[in-house]
Amino acid sequence: MKVFWLFILTSFISFGHEDDEAYYTIQQDGNKVQVQATFPWTLRNELLDFDESLVNAQSQESFVNVLNDYVAQKFKFYSASDSSELLDIIEKPTIGFSSADFEFNFELKGIVESFKNEMMLNVYPKQQNIHTFLNSTFVSADSLLISSRQLPKIYLKPEEKRKQNFYWVVGVVVSFGIAIYQSKKKKTSTD
Repeated sequence: MKVFWLFILTSFISFGHEDDEAYYTIQQDGNKVQVQATFPWTLRNELLDFDESLVNAQSQESFVNVLNDYVAQKFKFYSASDSSELLDIIEKPTIGFSSADFEFNFELKGIVESFKNEMMLNVYPKQQNIHTFLNSTFVSADSLLISSRQLPKIYLKPEEKRKQNFYWVVGVVVSFGIAIYQSKKKKTSTD
């Protein structure tokens, strides 16, 4: 078991990027979605927080099982018809890995128009998940999509982003309108 953890720790040390950044390349082909992820060494801490039974784990299989459960719970895909509708995962993600690089394979029913990635967001307050989405009709391959604690959900469809921004603007305008109305009403009642 010690050899396993030593392997995991040394493999992450050899990769040189920020501790509060994880990188993902997402590719959809039909109903299959492949996610290639590169994590910092802090993945170990996140998995131990997620499932404390990993502390006493004796095999690599235990690590893979916990990682499978973690990915299934923290990485969600949403459908074309309604951005709140969670896409069904046909089979549990399968994981292949080498060093700090992992590959998650999902089978989904439908086209991904948004996704929520909450992986690694408990490790650092400023954790960022940086995504590149390939083979999407909604975003170009050179676009970097960033999720964080404040914004874990990413919309791939520009109309959804505009709709979300529209609701924010309407909410702010209505709030200011109510505040101004209340203050004028208060002034007229005191005069």
